[in-house]
Formats: sequence, structure tokens, C-alpha cells
Amino acid sequence: MSDERMEEIRAEFGLTEEEATPRWIKLLIYRLVQAEQRVVQTGNDLAERAQQGADQATARNTWTSIGGAPQHATTELAARHDYALVRLHERHEALALVAEAIQSNR
Repeated sequence: MSDERMEEIRAEFGLTEEEATPRWIKLLIYRLVQAEQRVVQTGNDLAERAQQGADQATARNTWTSIGGAPQHATTELAARHDYALVRLHERHEALALVAEAIQSNR
């Protein structure tokens, strides 16, 4: 986890260092960083698998019949990526709500 990225997120949500010191707020920020990293990883996996499928189809000249295992593997990776995006959004929204509540209490 990058302390630099955690500081960027804290600033992005308009929280002072003091406001972001409670353990549960740090945990929300940490989980948001984790979700971002997961989105990057699943996106890379998906892009790599899609490229492998395209390479296989090109090498075999089988674009019209590329179904089966390569398609299934790519679909599974796409589902993982979608799930990672949903989790990122949920964590972003949770932190946004907390930051809004803190700012309204200033």
C-alpha cells in the first residue's frame, strides 16, 4: 500500500490529517487503495487474456470459431474485473459519505 496514494485520497476527499487519523477512516482509505490495485490487476489480466485469445485466433485463422475455453476464460476475467470495479465504486462512495459527514460537522 502506498502512503503517498493514501495521502492523495485523503486530500481528494478534503480531509485534514487530523480528521483522517481515526483507525476506521484509515481503514476506509486503505480499502479504497486496495480496490484500486485490484481493478488495475484484473484489468491487466483481462487485457492479457484477450490478447492471448486474439493471438491464438490469428495464428490459427479461427476468428469465426474462437469460442470454447479461450472465450470462457476471458468472460470469467471480465466478470472479475466488473466485480472489482463495483467494489471500488462502493468503497469510494463509503469514503465520500464519511468525508461529507465530517465536513458538515466542522
